[in-house]
Amino acid sequence: DGKTTCSSTTIEGCEAPTAAPTSAPTVAPTAALSCGDGGDCTCADLAGRTEVAKCKKADTDDCAASFAWKDESSGLARLCYGPVDGETKCSQTEVEGCLPPPSPPPPSPPPPSPPPPSPPPPSPPPPSPPPPSPPPPS
Repeated sequence: DGKTTCSSTTIEGCEAPTAAPTSAPTVAPTAALSCGDGGDCTCADLAGRTEVAKCKKADTDDCAASFAWKDESSGLARLCYGPVDGETKCSQTEVEGCLPPPSPPPPSPPPPSPPPPSPPPPSPPPPSPPPPSPPPPS
């Protein structure tokens, strides 16, 4: 019918697609743009990051692993990223509506272990219903 498709590997004359060289770092195909690389930063990106006083003071090796609060009480955080080309310090992007990461609760002593449960006593059979009373004589 005159159509040539390259969906099958048995068709001859189709060249395998070659990946175009890109100057951007290789990203896993399933990964969306990460925060700071053009992708959207969200409060979820705060998880697992280290709090720093300012992104510009964060270690440039750890930009993407750091964040700083702009206004913790109103949930305004700065996610650090970079350093971008030509910069020697981390850059930052602001995200709103973030709750501070929960501080771990103070370690509490382990609860005393309960004694092993004793087997329940055998339950008595349910009481049988009373026989129906005869209707009163009329």
